[in-house]
Amino acid sequence: MKPVDFDIYCKETPVVRVQFDDAGQPQFAVLNNRCLPVLLYGMDGKAAPNAKRLDRFIADRCFPRTRQNADKLLAAIGLSLYQPKLICRKTHGIVAHDHYWIRYADDPSDLSHASLMQEMSKAVKTVSDNN
Repeated sequence: MKPVDFDIYCKETPVVRVQFDDAGQPQFAVLNNRCLPVLLYGMDGKAAPNAKRLDRFIADRCFPRTRQNADKLLAAIGLSLYQPKLICRKTHGIVAHDHYWIRYADDPSDLSHASLMQEMSKAVKTVSDNN
């Protein structure tokens, strides 16, 4: 199965487009150099180094594997194993410390950073209320 293409955004600005070829290899297009995340600086068209940078970027979008109650966080998003690409697929790579997020090709057209932040806020409140 071919992976789903996606764009990395900074708030509402598309920054990097990732499209997968028929062999499942990512192809990259920088859409906005001014907003490029630090982990993705230096993208030069060579797929292998860029794929490693992308893997690091995606891993950085996830809670740590060793985090207390990681199993409960995984269960809350419908996963049983810690897999950064799947975690990002579920969470769109939203984290509290920056404005980057991932929009997948099959996401609704009205998906936005603001709507994802609102969802995240509700999820945090729900978890807080349960503790």
